[in-house]
Amino acid sequence: MQLHYFNPLHRNAKLAFDHEMYNFEGVIEGCCGFLGQMEPIQFKKEKLSNKEKWLYSFRDPRRAAQEETDWLDKHRKDKYDFEEYEKKKRTFGTVVFESDVDLSPEDAWKTYSYRWQIEIVMRYYKNALGFDVTRVHDDYSVIGSEFIDFLSTVITFRLLNLFDEKGLLEDMSYKKIMHILQRGKRIKNDNEWELIKMNPGQIEILQKLDLIPRPDPVDQPKRKHGRPRKNPTV
Repeated sequence: MQLHYFNPLHRNAKLAFDHEMYNFEGVIEGCCGFLGQMEPIQFKKEKLSNKEKWLYSFRDPRRAAQEETDWLDKHRKDKYDFEEYEKKKRTFGTVVFESDVDLSPEDAWKTYSYRWQIEIVMRYYKNALGFDVTRVHDDYSVIGSEFIDFLSTVITFRLLNLFDEKGLLEDMSYKKIMHILQRGKRIKNDNEWELIKMNPGQIEILQKLDLIPRPDPVDQPKRKHGRPRKNPTV
């Protein structure tokens, strides 16, 4: 299996303008647009000369209309510049990709759509598990960031299952247990690694999770039985 890239370009990228990627040549019927609705999408596909690379551009008319409205609302009165407006208008509602794969326009758009479905799933993981948001711009960074989030999700649920199996979640939260685990450290003392000072309850948690050995069982002193009581006289 070969790995390929499908990278979005900036709207003002010279590569896009040099190949006239905003002069769309056709329409994909019934394809999902930016707003998640089934609607026609304009497209253009161009192969780079002397390179095994292709450019794909798409325009969502509904999104373009919304972006145009937002731009005009922001540039009211003295902020409005007609030349700037005409320059921006061409790129409203558009996205341009560069790839090393020769795809049909329909497959290229589906690839982009699936990517955002993955984003939605990972955003759910982040919100549900309290992950930090990492803002990255290129595909390789996105893939790396989401892959780490996915691994973190798998590890988190395995920890939750383990905590539940050991009965720890009955008395404390996941966050509290993780705080105890963060404190469980060893320091080197006279060439020996020793656990830092922790209270008995915290040590018991570590023992239940088999992170530190349990103490050897000590024979309890036998209970001395007193003399048997005589049956009361009736």
